[in-house]
Amino acid sequence: MTTSKHTRSASDGDGTPRSRAHTVLTVSEPLEQSALAMLIRRVDADATIHEFRTLAGARDWIETGGQPDLAVVQAETMGNFGAAAVRMWKLSAPNAMLALYAAPDAELGRRALAAGFDAVLARTAEPPEFAAALGFVLAGNRYIAPAFVGQHSGRGGCAFLGACGWALPLLDDLPVGLFVLQGERVIYSNRYMIEHFGYTPDHLQSMSFWDPVIDPHKSQIRDAALGWLRGEAVTPNFVAPIRTKDGAVRWIESFHRVLTIGGGPAVVVACIDVTARMSAVDRAVTATMTPAELASGIYLPGEHRPPALLAAGEPAPLDGAAMAALTDRQRQVLGLLAVGSSNKDIGAKLGISEATVKLHVHHIMRALGVSNRTAAALMARRLGT
Repeated sequence: MTTSKHTRSASDGDGTPRSRAHTVLTVSEPLEQSALAMLIRRVDADATIHEFRTLAGARDWIETGGQPDLAVVQAETMGNFGAAAVRMWKLSAPNAMLALYAAPDAELGRRALAAGFDAVLARTAEPPEFAAALGFVLAGNRYIAPAFVGQHSGRGGCAFLGACGWALPLLDDLPVGLFVLQGERVIYSNRYMIEHFGYTPDHLQSMSFWDPVIDPHKSQIRDAALGWLRGEAVTPNFVAPIRTKDGAVRWIESFHRVLTIGGGPAVVVACIDVTARMSAVDRAVTATMTPAELASGIYLPGEHRPPALLAAGEPAPLDGAAMAALTDRQRQVLGLLAVGSSNKDIGAKLGISEATVKLHVHHIMRALGVSNRTAAALMARRLGT
C-alpha cells in the first residue's frame, strides 16, 4: 500500500476556513495509480490517498479502522463482482461512496449499478471530465458516465440517454413502458417494450413509431404525435391497439408529454398493457372512434363499470336490448349525447338542470356497460338512436 498526504493549513490565506480534506482509497494497477492521484488532487489538493493493488489489501486496511470517503476501484481488479461482494464493502465502509472505473461497456455499467456501486466512471474520459465526475461523487451524488449510457443497447450518443445519467437503469426497469420519439423515430425504449410487446430498441429504431399501431388508429396517432412535435396541443392519453413483434394484438393506454431533448422537441410516452381490462364493448366502440374523438383523449378502459357487469364477464352485446332498458328521458339524453351536445346544452333543450343531466348520463353508462359518455354516444350512433 502507498499512502500520500499533503499537510494543510486550517485556513486559506484570507482566513476563510477550508473544507475538510477527503480520504480516498484507490484499487488499481500500478500504472494507473499516479494518474488517479493527480485527478483526485484536482478535486481536493489536500486529499489523503491510500493506494492498493488488490482488493484484499484494501479490505485489510478497512478492517484495521480505515474509513474512506470514496473508494475508486479499477474494474479489472474486481473480477466477476456481484451484489454480495459490493454489500461486504458497504458494510465495512458504510459512509464511503463506491466508484468503479472502466472502459465504456453498457452491460458492465448496468451490472455495477445493479450490484450497488454508487458511480461508474469512464476510463476514456478527458482528465477535466474525469476530475469533475470525481468531485460530483465526492459530494455524495450517484453518477454514471455518459459514455456508458450513450452506447447502451447500440443506441448511439443519444442526448436523452446522456441526460439520464445514472438514472437510466431505473428507467429501463420501470414496470411501465417508456419510449421517446423524435421526428419519426423512437430514440429510446425500455425493457417493458421488449418483455410485453417483443420490440427491442433496435427494432423500434428501424421503423416509424406508428408502424406497430393497428388501423384505423395508425394515421390518427401518427398525425397527432407529429403535430405535438410541431408545437400543437398535446393530447394527455390514448387507448389504441398495437401488433406485437410476434403478431398478437394488444391494447395499450399511453400518456404523453413533450420535452426538449438535445435542443429539439421530443415526445416522452409512458404506456401500459390494458388488454385484460378491455371488454368487447370497449374494443368495439374504440374501433369506431373518429380521429377527432380519439384525439379528445377522454376514452378510458372500463375499469369503472358496476361490479355486477364485471362479475358477469362481458357486458351485453351491441344490440338493442340495452337501449330498450332505458327510460324515455334517458333515450332523449342519449340522443343528444350522440350529436355531441354538452350537459348544459342538453339541460337547456330538455328543460332540466345540468345536475339532472349528469345523473341521467350516469345511469345511461351503467345500463349500457360503458365507462364514459363518449363510448355511450358512439354506441348510440351505431344503433341508430
